[in-house]
Amino acid sequence: MKTVRTLLYVFSAFFMLSAVFLFLPWDWLNAFMALFGEYVFPHDSLVQYTVRMMLALTFWFGVLMAAAVYRAETDPLFLLILGLTFLSLAPVTVGLVWVYQLPLLFYIDAVSSVVIGVLFLVYRSLKMS
Repeated sequence: MKTVRTLLYVFSAFFMLSAVFLFLPWDWLNAFMALFGEYVFPHDSLVQYTVRMMLALTFWFGVLMAAAVYRAETDPLFLLILGLTFLSLAPVTVGLVWVYQLPLLFYIDAVSSVVIGVLFLVYRSLKMS
């Protein structure tokens, strides 16, 4: 159980790391994205707003993940909701990668969603028993 909890804390820390990218200059953020292929963000104000808002939401989602793991005994429903959220994101991710014909690298998002979702559900079942 300790390993599952540690892994969930590590994943939540990765989500919280998005706060660093939130404050990077736009050119630096695009340079980081270019490491993963030709896809970079245009210098459009609406796109910049949307990406930065997504990064802020990702940070707070990481905080919620850590809080759910920390309070697992008192809020097992929250673990279930997070587990199902991640599991439901996997087919959506696969569909979007397929529709927009993105590189295979983007399928990692679907795999990580399944892994995190299963970890939340396993952790919940361990805490409930």
